[in-house]
Amino acid sequence: WRDWSSDVCSSDLFRGVVDLTALPQPTGPIAVQPGDTWHFQAWHRDSLLGGLTTSNFTDAVAVTFR
Repeated sequence: WRDWSSDVCSSDLFRGVVDLTALPQPTGPIAVQPGDTWHFQAWHRDSLLGGLTTSNFTDAVAVTFR
């Protein structure tokens, strides 16, 4: 898990560095291999009117590594 809050841009985008040699998995980190396709999605907080907050997920993206 990583706190991406400092990497959120004003255009509702976020950025971050991903260590392709140690992607976290339930059984321990593994390295990306050429030809692998990984799917990424972010879980984030949304602010609602009245100061309430909720959470939501971004659309997922698929990345195929060469």
